[in-house]
Amino acid sequence: MTNPLNVTAFILAGGEGRRVGQQNKGLLPFKEQPLISHVIHTIKPQVQDILISANTQIDHYLQFGFPVFPDLPQWKRKGPLAGIISLYSHFTSKSEYILITPCDTPFLPSNLVSTLANELINHPEALIAYAATPTIIHPSIYLCRPYTNDYLANHLQQQHYSLRSWIFNHANIRVEFSDEHSFTNINDLETLTHNE
Repeated sequence: MTNPLNVTAFILAGGEGRRVGQQNKGLLPFKEQPLISHVIHTIKPQVQDILISANTQIDHYLQFGFPVFPDLPQWKRKGPLAGIISLYSHFTSKSEYILITPCDTPFLPSNLVSTLANELINHPEALIAYAATPTIIHPSIYLCRPYTNDYLANHLQQQHYSLRSWIFNHANIRVEFSDEHSFTNINDLETLTHNE
């Protein structure tokens, strides 16, 4: 296996779980493991470091062996960008890139990071490379240059809370993957059961 790229992954597991009955989505059992385990299993060989954003059951998330941080008080309940800015406040790595991914995408491709990174390498003017498939974009999965997040607080202060608003506020690249299934989000209990 080749050495992982110089990337730190931010795995977002800080949501309120409203569509799964207020349960902690990352810890829901899926194929005999917590949902986040599948994300870690795929991402770990592709990166050098992993940080996890979680706001409840932090002790459970710590058992996966990576640092876990809750949302900073000023950003609580501000969506996934709150998790990103809070993890970035603890980011001390010299990584060239940061990968953002949610905890509910258990089928991510093994070439996710290398494919996104190649696009940023080939387009030095771009700050963010986000995943897409032929029929849809996936703004919750992207690779960025770390310093992009230096401007995230100002973005949030303007009450822009969506990942789309953040990505499309920067020079970005759409990176298309052919397999739709690889980017399946387990957003609700019906999808969880359907994919078991």
